[in-house]
Amino acid sequence: MKNQKLKTVGKYLELPIIGSKVVSCRFNGGIRLSFTQNNDDFLDINGEFSLTRFGQEHKFNPNEKNSWIAVLDLFNLEVSKALSEDGMLFLIFSDKTELIIDDGPYENWHYTKQYDKSNYLRVHGGVGRTIY
Repeated sequence: MKNQKLKTVGKYLELPIIGSKVVSCRFNGGIRLSFTQNNDDFLDINGEFSLTRFGQEHKFNPNEKNSWIAVLDLFNLEVSKALSEDGMLFLIFSDKTELIIDDGPYENWHYTKQYDKSNYLRVHGGVGRTIY
């Protein structure tokens, strides 16, 4: 496995999904947003998150049905910004929707990008840090 590096933007780490579209939303006990058809570039949401659309913020638990309904609105939207700091993840989509996964007592989110069978990037956020 090659050691993939994340780009630093100020005090943040930038995830390599800018320009990618959400092509799949799945519920598997948590929420998975996929950015490629073959599911080798995805974000798993395992902790509470908020979605802000049209100036209204709503908080969700990924284990509840209303969270699944909310993320379906992200389908086919392009990621404009993807930043992480101290376990928090901040995404902005092409329609200005904001998805924020706050830091928490557990790993609240996991991002995986597989370049080929032996070359991949895994990023985890929670417990006060972002690691990869």
